[in-house]
Amino acid sequence: MGGAPTPPPFADLIGRSARSSLAAGAAPAAAPTAGAPESLPAVLTPGGARGPLSGASWEDYLVGDLIAAGGMGEVYRAVQRPMGRVVALKVIPAQGALEAVRRFRAEARAVAMIQHPNVVAVYASGERDGRPFLAMELLTGGTLAERLALRRADGAGFSPYEAADLVLQAARGLAAAHACELVHRDLKPANLLFAGDGALKVCDFGLARMPGDGSRTLAGTVLGTPLYMSPEQGRGLPATPASDVYGLGVVLYELLTMAPPFEAAQAEALVLQHNFSEPALPSVRRRDLPAALEAVCLKCLQKRPQDRFADGAALVADLERVRAGLAPLSALFPPGQMRTGAEEALRRLSGRRRWWRVAVAAGVAAAAAATLLWWREGHQERTAAARSRLEAVLAPAPIPASAAADLDLLAQQVGADDPLV
Repeated sequence: MGGAPTPPPFADLIGRSARSSLAAGAAPAAAPTAGAPESLPAVLTPGGARGPLSGASWEDYLVGDLIAAGGMGEVYRAVQRPMGRVVALKVIPAQGALEAVRRFRAEARAVAMIQHPNVVAVYASGERDGRPFLAMELLTGGTLAERLALRRADGAGFSPYEAADLVLQAARGLAAAHACELVHRDLKPANLLFAGDGALKVCDFGLARMPGDGSRTLAGTVLGTPLYMSPEQGRGLPATPASDVYGLGVVLYELLTMAPPFEAAQAEALVLQHNFSEPALPSVRRRDLPAALEAVCLKCLQKRPQDRFADGAALVADLERVRAGLAPLSALFPPGQMRTGAEEALRRLSGRRRWWRVAVAAGVAAAAAATLLWWREGHQERTAAARSRLEAVLAPAPIPASAAADLDLLAQQVGADDPLV
């Protein structure tokens, strides 16, 4: 759906796989059935790459250049006939995995439920020769991930209110999805696309949780992108609208500071940080950051879902106030206490493990008591035996050979002040 001249190697627009269709073992597409590549309208051939379907007639669509490709299929420019509308045609391999097909169909159902200018529009969906396809709004402005990369390369950044405006647009699209009881579950810059007029739109609902479909994901299954994943998703718990708010909060933090709140080479390390680490305050990384906008960002990044904005609409309300120069209504922190709840999360974790410490402490105490009892009993027995033997010293009889040793032992046990000693 972007306007890149060559298909990117990691095409988030068409799924989570980073492998190409050939690397994934996908069956080659059927040969074009109509129209030689050079006969395509210029609008379909803006200097991009050709794909297996380029030049073909696909249902009501004339297929043009390839926009993106990956293990889950391809995205092409296409013209919808007879109206002449240019669309992005998303097609998955004929022998795609069942899970890929299921997610593809789920995306079609999810986006069809939402009608909002900040959500990519789906015009039609169907199947041909066992290959599901989507005809979607063609967005030619690239992704937010690409703009982030360009700003980093240039050493520039986004102004605080430029970042707020971008996230506000995404939050509005998110609010529309939440109003339809949809949870996106994979918000990240690569899934935020720009239209030609600069509008930012949420796309890629392939992981969305549908209304009344809470059992679709097995308990303990982790879905999403670890760099932007909410704490509860990282633990394999169900995602809620507040989980999407967390992902958008990570995006806002990255736009404000040009770095994500947490970075690690392993997904497991990122999950731990999202759950139990405190990110650096955005104002530490950027001195010109308005306190109200920082408060909104940290409200999104709270460890507990109930401490965040409840959904996209609540986030929109506070962002609109901040953009109008007003104080936020929900993102309120006591002075000097701008935190995301990492310490409390650790306390809750230690509380769940406290019974282990109690058990260990009880075991150590019991062992110490038993040792003391054993020592005291032994001490008393040895003292009594020495006294018994020394009693003979006081009687009119020969002194026992052990008297000196017993006297020394008794002196060590009870002290030199003992009458017998």
